[in-house]
Amino acid sequence: MFLLKLLLISIIKLRKLLVNKIQLSEEKVLFISIAGIGDSIYLLSAIQYYNQLTGRKVDILILKSSLDLFSNCDYIDKIFTIETKYLIDFKEYKYILSNRINITTLLNVIKSRFSNYLIVNPSYEKLRFISRIRCKISQEYKKQYFSQFHAGLQFNEIIKDIFKSEIDFPKPIIKSIKPYGGLINKFLKQNTFFGIIHVAGQDDIRKISPQLIFDLTTSLYIPIILVGSKNDSDLYSNINYHDSVYNGIGEFSLNEVLYLLENSNFCIAPDSSIMHLASLTKTRLIGIMGNALEQTFGPIFSNNKVLLSRNPICSPCSKNICKKYNGHSCVQDISLAEIINAI
Repeated sequence: MFLLKLLLISIIKLRKLLVNKIQLSEEKVLFISIAGIGDSIYLLSAIQYYNQLTGRKVDILILKSSLDLFSNCDYIDKIFTIETKYLIDFKEYKYILSNRINITTLLNVIKSRFSNYLIVNPSYEKLRFISRIRCKISQEYKKQYFSQFHAGLQFNEIIKDIFKSEIDFPKPIIKSIKPYGGLINKFLKQNTFFGIIHVAGQDDIRKISPQLIFDLTTSLYIPIILVGSKNDSDLYSNINYHDSVYNGIGEFSLNEVLYLLENSNFCIAPDSSIMHLASLTKTRLIGIMGNALEQTFGPIFSNNKVLLSRNPICSPCSKNICKKYNGHSCVQDISLAEIINAI
């Protein structure tokens, strides 16, 4: 798979030498982000940037999990999810721009229209063949290399370059929705000062331990709303929370969480979609970075943040589970005192 990726990227780079830069014409443009919600947030920034330059809408191909972010967006015409990708005729699009793409979709794009202008995962745009090999051989080199650029910003800079524009990229605009329900409405009416804790990222290596969640809610003893996916509800449901904690794990959509973040006083989150959503607001963000580098994947839009990390020598890595670092994952090792001091 690794060699196949290198081969495809090499072919694409060679083909680009024969393709002109993107022109601000009436050609249809497709943006692709087949990755996490954080990547989709940065894609939205690029889409808004394109709209500022051209005044036109684009079509997008995303994961179903990111759908909420792009719903009712003024800059987007058609939305395809990876589950319905067979409905897309890639031949319609001369320009296909992606900040993350999988092999299957990449092959389909190349087979459908080899003459289009294609950008794939921007780290591949920057990463040369020799550098890719060296990253596989040396963890020290890999850490040094990936700390030189931010994945989201790099994609934006590539877009900026092909349009020959000096306009700054906008902060993504996502429409928030006030959550509806008797209990959450009662909580919001009673508490004008409260914090948000996102209990878990996508993988086990990015989850905050249940014990640390209990210690946080007990030590802070201020109104707290817990958020997370439905998959995490069982893991954190048996904690004996105090009366000022609202357990909303699995209850809110992304747009509803954004509303809560906009009205909260602080947010504690591991490296996750909620961390990046919080960076779009004015709330105090305490981000807990683990196996990903802050320089490469950290939140960039917030001016009110503290990022906590052990910065282990084995990062960056793509492991889902790891017990190498002091018997815990590099996220779980962040202490209660450090988080409270950051607040």
